Amino acid sequence: MKRILAQCIKELAQFRRDRLTVALAILLPLATLFIFGFAIRLEATNIPIVIQDLNNSPLSRSYIEQLMATNQFQLTRWDGNIIGALERGIANAGAIIPPAFDSQINSNQPTTVQVLIDGTDANNARIIQNSFRATTNAFLQTSGLQQEQPNIVARIRLWFNPGRRESLYIVPGVYGVILWIYPSLLAAIAMVWPSGVEILFKAAFISLFLALFNMLPVPPLDGSKILIAARIPAAVYLELTRFGFILLLVLMFSTGLGRWMVEASYAGAMRLFLLFR
Repeated sequence: MKRILAQCIKELAQFRRDRLTVALAILLPLATLFIFGFAIRLEATNIPIVIQDLNNSPLSRSYIEQLMATNQFQLTRWDGNIIGALERGIANAGAIIPPAFDSQINSNQPTTVQVLIDGTDANNARIIQNSFRATTNAFLQTSGLQQEQPNIVARIRLWFNPGRRESLYIVPGVYGVILWIYPSLLAAIAMVWPSGVEILFKAAFISLFLALFNMLPVPPLDGSKILIAARIPAAVYLELTRFGFILLLVLMFSTGLGRWMVEASYAGAMRLFLLFR
């Protein structure tokens, strides 16, 4: 027991002398938990859509309300053509409700709701397509408009996570990963100290460099979302996606951008280590 107590006192004294160890033991796991648990999202929500209701009847408004009740879409105001909204990046999808929407349904005639989806992001486009189909089927059933009853009806209920909140299962998983990685990482660094400091410095330098590289506004990097926010035409964005790799090579080796990124990453890693020294 005395040996364990002496070891604990020794480690606490080490924490007081070395703030870098405190940052690695406390701040880094907390940052990982918040970033992967709450900042990164796999579910698609608040998808901007444009709807042109040419019928403007109670039935068409009820259809729009049920579509918005999925909590996946965000209605965007747009007075022009839906194709123009897709090209400018204002909306990811658009729906056109025909003028005879309610009259054709009340007279038992088929009607068509035209849906245009931006297919730049294939996964997002698939989610939008499935949401429109599921909402249309649910609208027909709840409104009593579906004439033929299928032979098989699947009644699906979500257990344990009915609200489909990702944090309920991502956060416990990230917590387990943190308990698995960081104790062994701290033990390995303590065994090879001070060479472990050099390893951490190189890891910080590489991480900062990759962060700056990923912020470049060139598809398919994440920085290209700036171009979408700037509402450039979709055709221009697709052409940049085709030749993005060549453009990156030209920027990195034919200009001073690559050298600046290396110097900025080195200076950032140095200041980070001096902060916790």
